[in-house]
Amino acid sequence: MFLLALPLTALALDPVAPRSERAFGFFKVESPQPQSDQCTLSRLMPSSLTLSCQPNTMIKIPVGEYQVTVKMQGGYSWTSRVSVRPTEYTSVAVLGYGNLKVTSPRASDIVQVLSSDGKEIGQFQANTVKTIPTGIYDVKVKSNNGQSSLNNVRIVTDTTRELLVSYE
Repeated sequence: MFLLALPLTALALDPVAPRSERAFGFFKVESPQPQSDQCTLSRLMPSSLTLSCQPNTMIKIPVGEYQVTVKMQGGYSWTSRVSVRPTEYTSVAVLGYGNLKVTSPRASDIVQVLSSDGKEIGQFQANTVKTIPTGIYDVKVKSNNGQSSLNNVRIVTDTTRELLVSYE
């Protein structure tokens, strides 16, 4: 018996795909706020090419190395490097950010998010969704009648934490 030892490589290239399709791959960005976030793909090699895409939407792009930039609400920006291979599906998730929604009977209430050391992370109106970095925060809701505080509110990656404020 004769055994030939050849290096085995696993390629995801679809051997049945037409030759013209082998120059493309598929790409998708998953972000905390897909309706408002903006994605940009900048091709690093072999030539410069800039593409825009909507989060949570799969697109067909040329094979290559890309720098992905996601601009989120609140001025946050997330970047990552990604390789797109022929006929493969590549997906990246924006990590390190989650959402906070504070529901109040008064839409005019202002929500203030503070870090554990008292620094303000942001302010926004009640009944809206705000993207913030993951972590544990103190949340204050300011209304005409005073202020409510919620301590140790945990924000987790790619989820929306919902808080309900009521006045009785």
